[in-house]
Amino acid sequence: MAPVRLQLFLVILVCAASAFAEIQPSFILDANARAATHIVVATEGETIDGRLEVLESWKGDLAKGDRIEVPELAAFASGEARRVERSFPYDGTEYAPVTGSRLVLFLIRGQSGWLPADSWSKEMRMSVAWIESGKVFAFMQQVNPGPSELLSFEMTEREMKKRVGEILAGQPTTTRRPSTLHPPPARMRKASI
Repeated sequence: MAPVRLQLFLVILVCAASAFAEIQPSFILDANARAATHIVVATEGETIDGRLEVLESWKGDLAKGDRIEVPELAAFASGEARRVERSFPYDGTEYAPVTGSRLVLFLIRGQSGWLPADSWSKEMRMSVAWIESGKVFAFMQQVNPGPSELLSFEMTEREMKKRVGEILAGQPTTTRRPSTLHPPPARMRKASI
């Protein structure tokens, strides 16, 4: 009789856990590339504080050397916040925390600053890819139930840039988004940087 109760308890426990399972946000390259008004490769520099220098622009009017502020990235100041989790199934690969020395940001120019291109969660972490030694890392949910975690994106920076180029080649050169049709004057861009 006791094993039957234990089995019943386990079935109820599994059903209860799955009832609370939900899809968590994940970095979605294609959607972010389409939605972004600006896609830039940038660096945090020595301190991760949300102040970045643009290294390269893939979309938009930012140029190499421009400075932008994305305050949400200051949340990654600690190494623990930038820890890369093990992929499932675990293949034995261990990664050091990402550094912030090279990031690809998918942004939308807002009236009061930069917004994430991610349209689902509206979280900046879902609009950022971290680059380390040419490999891409991003926040994704690998199991449900489970959190969004920083994981290997199984893509190189070169492959990501190529894919973004393919996506942008399929987009019209202008969109209905006012911020891309009428970018702010240069003096205003510098003030927000």
